[in-house]
Amino acid sequence: MGRETSQSSAATPDAPDEQREALRHQALAFADLAAAALKDTGAFGRDLGDGAAQMAEGYDLAGIVRMMIEKTAAVERKLAETCRETEKLRLDLDAARDDASRDGLTNLLNRRALDHHI
Repeated sequence: MGRETSQSSAATPDAPDEQREALRHQALAFADLAAAALKDTGAFGRDLGDGAAQMAEGYDLAGIVRMMIEKTAAVERKLAETCRETEKLRLDLDAARDDASRDGLTNLLNRRALDHHI
């Protein structure tokens, strides 16, 4: 499936520029995912600290635990989404690397691929 797309895009004169732009976009998307995961982790840590402080002050323990369970589930969902996006980006990067190692017209390995194998 990815091979068909790579053949048609590699045959155009602007294919290297398009591939560079696609890789740049993927790198930016990955950076955004990592930043969002870091932000969510920090917020979760702060919420956990707030919950511990509330428990020390005698707040409703069951309510705090329930809230933290809900927040944990939300963070797990976001992390799973980030993992799926990361895997998609990895697959796209692998496909772009494969495209870069093949001739656009014949789909045979090009010099870059041969140099890499040697």
